[in-house]
Amino acid sequence: MLLVDGNENDALFVMKILQQIEQDSGTDVYLLFTDAFHDSSSFVRALVGRVESEWKVACSALLEEGRSPFASPPDSLYDEALPAADRLVHAIRYVRSLIPEQGRHRLVWAMLPLEISNWHAYQDLVCALAPWHGVAPWMRGVRLVVRHSNDRSPLGERLAKAPRSRALDANLGPEAIEAAIRDETADDTLPNE
Repeated sequence: MLLVDGNENDALFVMKILQQIEQDSGTDVYLLFTDAFHDSSSFVRALVGRVESEWKVACSALLEEGRSPFASPPDSLYDEALPAADRLVHAIRYVRSLIPEQGRHRLVWAMLPLEISNWHAYQDLVCALAPWHGVAPWMRGVRLVVRHSNDRSPLGERLAKAPRSRALDANLGPEAIEAAIRDETADDTLPNE
């Protein structure tokens, strides 16, 4: 799990970078989400809706090629009685099941909400995706990229220490760029090119 620490502008830049990587990749499948997060249930509902839209587009393309469409999304994705985290795992598992096992294809599932009104609930949802008890079968061949806040809250710190997780400080604002240029200029070990 890649934890991307940054504001909404930084998240947007990271999303654009992921879109470029997706275009250059011939094997990996990317699902990129920037939907606003207000609560877990509505967020997962929006993601499931996006998965369903992508499924419909893919099935239309397959039918035009004379091929069989993908299996329908399972009912569990729409079952609001299930916890949002469970529905999210079911959605990831479903999409991963559509990707061929051979050929080392991966699913890159990126959740970089541009607006997060409830950080605690968002981090709680993301914590449910971490491999606390080892790699679960649904995690194989899946790469998670999630927006994170290194806010020193107990939940934020717990998430930063999750197994198989890496943090990326994606501060791409003007002050950070200016500081990087200043540091490079002052570094006598770098070539003057």
